[in-house]
Amino acid sequence: MSNALSKLLAAGLLVAFGVFVPASSQAEGLALGAKVGGNWSLLSKPSDPAGEPSLLSGSAFDGMGFLVGGTVHYPLVETQGAVLEFEGGLLFSRHSAMGFEQDPETGNRRDVTLQANMLRVPLLVHLRRGTADTPASGFRLGVGLEPMLGLQSGAIVDPGPEKLHTTPTSHLGATVALGFDYQANPQLSIPLEFRATWDPFVADNTVERFDDFNTSNDPGNYQVAYNWQLFFMTGVRWQL
Repeated sequence: MSNALSKLLAAGLLVAFGVFVPASSQAEGLALGAKVGGNWSLLSKPSDPAGEPSLLSGSAFDGMGFLVGGTVHYPLVETQGAVLEFEGGLLFSRHSAMGFEQDPETGNRRDVTLQANMLRVPLLVHLRRGTADTPASGFRLGVGLEPMLGLQSGAIVDPGPEKLHTTPTSHLGATVALGFDYQANPQLSIPLEFRATWDPFVADNTVERFDDFNTSNDPGNYQVAYNWQLFFMTGVRWQL
């Protein structure tokens, strides 16, 4: 995806958030949540032109991880039987993706696992059933932006002893969510949710995936990030 289109998407979502600013600071309709779940991350194979350096180009990288954290929810607009609601959160996610690189001349192969810890700040708008202060069981659809702050990264290379040095990366992603909320009582609900986060700022080629590429023998630190992150999560939500 081009940088121009990425900026256009980000700008459009920011405008959407600007339109739906809460009209008052009252706590009516405010809810708190806790989430836990698993994730699957994908880093695509780099598309390196012929003759250009091509590291970690044997395959795409994918694997499983987990997520845990808390959220806050605030109603923005209420219509008959439905509510447009803002969600903000602070989530910790652990990612691990495995792939391989292979020397096209010798055929030698190394298995590589890329790992990263992130602090995520989802800023989403959901459409759900119910009223502002009385949620109802039913499906929920959400969309928004998600800043992802890289905390730690690493790489496991097999066979060694050659190492791959990495650095954590902070990007802005776009997230869509589809969930089902089970309303256990007027205050407590249990969400089941699927989310997909797309990171448009992951570079397409090997050179740009390193923070300060010099040569193939001195590439610098590999910036660990993932094009796609899929999440399945559950938890609790408490209506204040």
